[in-house]
Amino acid sequence: MNNLALGSGMKRLRKRITDANGMMRIHRIRKPGKKIPAWALDDKAVRRLLLTSFPKLQSNRKQRDRASRWNQIIALYFRLNMSKTATAQELGLKRTIVHRAIQRIHHVAAGLRANGSPRGGKRGRPKKT
Repeated sequence: MNNLALGSGMKRLRKRITDANGMMRIHRIRKPGKKIPAWALDDKAVRRLLLTSFPKLQSNRKQRDRASRWNQIIALYFRLNMSKTATAQELGLKRTIVHRAIQRIHHVAAGLRANGSPRGGKRGRPKKT
């Protein structure tokens, strides 16, 4: 683009957003920090949360592995205040997996099932009448 074609306001703007080489500087927009729930900082509350969501933790290997992943996510995302992306990179997971796990953790902490539906009630297929 020719500098002669630029107006004086555009010239001033270009000087503010470019460096000495004429390259655009990229600024990262900061967001306010996330609020850490009180239960995330309490070991007993985290243990209750994991046992609520994974009742066969001691005997079932699959539940033990998933509870371990949740515990790592709680430690990195909530306690160390890392972002979802940084948590995913640290654990070697995709960001969407970490995002969904955090959603499930919030559901269980709120007293719901991991999928967000209320706890309790009748389970299974309804009886014919």
